[in-house]
Amino acid sequence: MDERWLPVPGYEGLYEISSLGRLRSFPRQTRAGILGGKPIAGSKDEDGYIRATFSRDGKATRMYVHDVVLLAFIGPAPDGHEARHLNGRPAENDLGNLTWGTRSENAFDRTRHGTNINRKGELHPMTSLRNEDAMEIIRMKQRGMKQRDIASIYRIGEATVSRIVNAKGWLHLNRGTE
Repeated sequence: MDERWLPVPGYEGLYEISSLGRLRSFPRQTRAGILGGKPIAGSKDEDGYIRATFSRDGKATRMYVHDVVLLAFIGPAPDGHEARHLNGRPAENDLGNLTWGTRSENAFDRTRHGTNINRKGELHPMTSLRNEDAMEIIRMKQRGMKQRDIASIYRIGEATVSRIVNAKGWLHLNRGTE
């Protein structure tokens, strides 16, 4: 595929995206001097997808590169659609690897590619707890400690304590007590 460049929608004259998923900025005068005029690498999130930050009028916005490629070359996502990586590799953002699809199609793709990983417990990117913390929370509650006090100790919400002790979250843990 020959590489083609188009403006990043909403950032025309500031940034361009290529059909191979590469980004570049145009040089521009700012209060800090001349900025831009170079390739933009972006950064990987915890799932391997690449995001980049775009700035206009002092406001910065982070977007996934796959969304930018599709938006520029295909157009806005139809209602209920999201980006799909057809080969299952989230860092490969070339136009031939991307399409808009439903959440169900994305789930099917992840299953087909073997990338449908459900991160549980301490492996979940949004948790501050370790598996052993969750087990201790269960033991503390079984000993009669109040959820409010447990939440305060671990600096988590009472709802999180409730989900752990009532087996609504952290289901992968052995629920036996010592």
